[in-house]
Amino acid sequence: MSVSAPAGTPVRQLHKFGGSSLADVKCYLRVAGIMTEYSRPGDMMVVSAAGSTTNQLINWLKLSQSDRLSAHQVQQTLRRYQSDLISGLLPAEVADGLIAGFIHDLERLAVLLDGKMTDAVYAEVVGHGEVWSARLMAAVLNHQGVEAAWLDARDFMRAERAAQPQVDEGRSWPLLQNLLAQHPNKRLVVTGFICSNEAGETVLLGRNGSDYSATQIGALAGVSRVTIWSDVAGVYSADPRKVKDACLLPLLRLDEASELARLAAPVLHARTLQPVSGSDIDLQLRCSYSPEQGSTRIERVLASGTGARIVTSHDDVCLIEYQVPSHQDFKLAQKELDLILKRGQVRPLSIGVHPDRNLLQLCYTSEVANSVLQLLQDASFAGRASPA
Repeated sequence: MSVSAPAGTPVRQLHKFGGSSLADVKCYLRVAGIMTEYSRPGDMMVVSAAGSTTNQLINWLKLSQSDRLSAHQVQQTLRRYQSDLISGLLPAEVADGLIAGFIHDLERLAVLLDGKMTDAVYAEVVGHGEVWSARLMAAVLNHQGVEAAWLDARDFMRAERAAQPQVDEGRSWPLLQNLLAQHPNKRLVVTGFICSNEAGETVLLGRNGSDYSATQIGALAGVSRVTIWSDVAGVYSADPRKVKDACLLPLLRLDEASELARLAAPVLHARTLQPVSGSDIDLQLRCSYSPEQGSTRIERVLASGTGARIVTSHDDVCLIEYQVPSHQDFKLAQKELDLILKRGQVRPLSIGVHPDRNLLQLCYTSEVANSVLQLLQDASFAGRASPA
């Protein structure tokens, strides 16, 4: 869905900040400074959970099913971390109310963890870090004299639960427009990573889903540009930590970005680019630690040359193998498998086709391998995974 602002309406921009950009008090203040300098009233920002909050929530959830003492310790670590963030950023008269709200959330989540573990409960618990980030960032901006409000994406963004949930733009758009109309001329801080289904349950957009939610929200809101701020300035010709002469690429074609994302480069994710390719959004990658260090802009131009411009690599990949039964048509099995992967939006890094051995091989990063295995199992394609 491509949305344009009505004539005469100021064009919004959207800024997205990941967990590493919100890791501590200094990071929050740095991001608030960026929003003061690089945004204007009406602009939006999408935030991830602060630091390692999501991983801590997952750890708390898992331990609650097996080791109550350790689970309580993780809960207390979360409580101290979030409370210290709030009290370190705001005066007591403002911080006290936010801390009380946070503790109420934590106690409610603990009650959920005492009950039956379901997909809805898992999502509700794991997705709460974004709620705390958005609520706190809006309070920080307001305290600094920048009028802001926070929005829970579950109030407008709709998607049904799946391996890679797809946002229903038709249902989401009018809900978002209604919320935007209620908050004119404010910076709007929106939760990344989460949305809700028709039943009103929390749905997670998958790991790294915050970048996808940023471009998707940007497309729904009709913004002119989405800037993804992280701990790197953009896309380099190679990993600068491994290649001394790696250089920042100021411009990257959309087709190059799509291929880089398909290869699971950490700076870009495949689904992040879907709303960009279907709209007029200008996508920019920038470093929140050094805003003037440079940036990478994703542009819509045709290929003008040949040869590789970027080298990327992976240290942790898995090989999934599917043995096609001898009585089954190999080409038909390959076609069905390809359809399942496309439908689940989990294209492999590479694929091996061996009709002489009735064998199909799929290569994925370890991060998504288990999701792919589950997808294949649900479709009666039982594969096996091993480190590649």
